[in-house]
Amino acid sequence: MNHQRLNRTTYGPTEASVKALDATNWEQWVQQQLHPTDEDPEVDQRAKRWEMTMKFKGSEKKIAFRDYFKTAEELWTVAQQKPIPDFEANRPFMETLAYSWMKQVYSQWQLNELMVEFWHNHFNVSCETDRIIALLFPVYDREVIRKHALGNFRQFLEAVAQSPCMLYYLDNVHSKASPANENYARELMELHTMGEAAYVNHLYQHWKEVPGALEGKAEGFIDEDIYEVARAFTGWTVGNRRREHQDPAIPSNGKFYYNERWHDNYQKRILGREFGSHRGTMQDGLDVLDMVATHPATAKFICTKLCRWLVADTPPQSVIDKAVKAWQANEQAEDQIANVVHAILLSSEFEQHLGQKIKRPNILMTSFIRATNMTFTPFADFHWLLGDMGYHQYTWGPPTGHPDRSDYWVNSNMLLKRWNALGNAIYVDEAQPQITLDLLEQTPAINTAEEAIQYWAKRLLGAPLETAKVTPLTTALMADVEYDTTLGEVRSNHPEWYHHKLRKLIGLLACTPEFQQR
Repeated sequence: MNHQRLNRTTYGPTEASVKALDATNWEQWVQQQLHPTDEDPEVDQRAKRWEMTMKFKGSEKKIAFRDYFKTAEELWTVAQQKPIPDFEANRPFMETLAYSWMKQVYSQWQLNELMVEFWHNHFNVSCETDRIIALLFPVYDREVIRKHALGNFRQFLEAVAQSPCMLYYLDNVHSKASPANENYARELMELHTMGEAAYVNHLYQHWKEVPGALEGKAEGFIDEDIYEVARAFTGWTVGNRRREHQDPAIPSNGKFYYNERWHDNYQKRILGREFGSHRGTMQDGLDVLDMVATHPATAKFICTKLCRWLVADTPPQSVIDKAVKAWQANEQAEDQIANVVHAILLSSEFEQHLGQKIKRPNILMTSFIRATNMTFTPFADFHWLLGDMGYHQYTWGPPTGHPDRSDYWVNSNMLLKRWNALGNAIYVDEAQPQITLDLLEQTPAINTAEEAIQYWAKRLLGAPLETAKVTPLTTALMADVEYDTTLGEVRSNHPEWYHHKLRKLIGLLACTPEFQQR
């Protein structure tokens, strides 16, 4: 059971993590994981030693962590150059990728990393949309997503709304009165908060018709609301003077900037609520964030997504109701999201649906690395490997984020690519000298193929295999071994051959349905 729990809430169980959970209880583990500290010693030590080779215009360049920890102002110095240097603009993005892979494999705060991935997907931006997004992406990862992943949603929402990466991605960086750009407003309501189900323009043509609107508490939104929300966020831009604006009043620092002269100060009506003219600085936008963050449709929409992420592709209504109750009871709490996750993970529905989701490609690969105790150093082609399986980390184009359903990740085309990726991963240390995989040291002295199969089945799958599945694996493993020769004898007399056989075995186990599931 603990192996299955960790398979769902981490980037893959390890022998050590299973033993640690066995020594405590599930609720204590969840509580500890939901209150991470800044201490992550193994990641910190590996980050100090890490370097990666990037291919750029026919040559190779080595990078180490430099830009990931810089401030927006420090990164913005590159953006002031025209044109922005390709390599320097792409480097912060690649460092962020490497840091995320390192955290997923080695962080002691595994549940937090899983929530970081959830929110990157929910508040998706693509680094391929604009070079400035790639350049400033470390700040988005550190100061927006990671900082708020288990915090308060209203605070989170404001940090996203004021993030230069989001402002550039959804074009609000250019939005000014007459006419306002509607991209951010629409995605704020359809994707970030109330959800597509709350879009009722097909049912109601006038704001007064929407239930609750006359009381200033509209149950859903229509196009008119989107137009007005767009007006509320005019002037929310980025300090980007000398790049796109010559106005000396605008700073040049790559940080959020409110341009009062761009703001549409006239009256508005949003979700049935009247906004007067010439209100306080940014008050229109801040009030919109208050309204949508606490809207019942938002609680339902996001809690359903959280339950889909943590429980099942089609989560039971009963666990969604529990999550919504925790969401609304903790609207003012600094750890609102953590409390919701706690309610989901301690529910009976969570236990009942273990093993019923499919691992995304990144989770598939990190769980393989963790289960085999591979010494992993992030390398540039890892991004390509994940992309080939359909996972475009930080470069997914549509604002919807990656689909969170099994049929997208597993079909005839994707399944073959997943098998091939695992087959390559078992020999990746031969192509990447900084990556090591020593299976001889990890596998206890055994005599038969069946013993080796069951040992690694427990490591990778959490339980021994039934006899019907052991037999074909034994046949495959011993196909080229002389009759009456045991696997133990192969180990003693031909250790390199034995190591190859272990790789083959582990690769086969990783391709089983049991390992693909989480």
